[in-house]
Amino acid sequence: MVTKAKNALVNSGILVKDFSTAEALLERRKNLIKCSTGSSRLDSFLKGGVETQAMTEIAGEFGSGKSQLCYTYV
Repeated sequence: MVTKAKNALVNSGILVKDFSTAEALLERRKNLIKCSTGSSRLDSFLKGGVETQAMTEIAGEFGSGKSQLCYTYV
């Protein structure tokens, strides 16, 4: 079932095949969108914002605004 799902995603163009050249990866990265966090300093630290098609881990002390940042993106 997993293989069929993966093949369906690859055939539809949503998922890229297992092997890609570095050139192809660079071209894909050029098309990523960066979403602003609402904070110019945080956006600067993230080099433009949070990337689409990626996972971003948020860590920090209690009360530092991690949950608020996540609520902003919902």
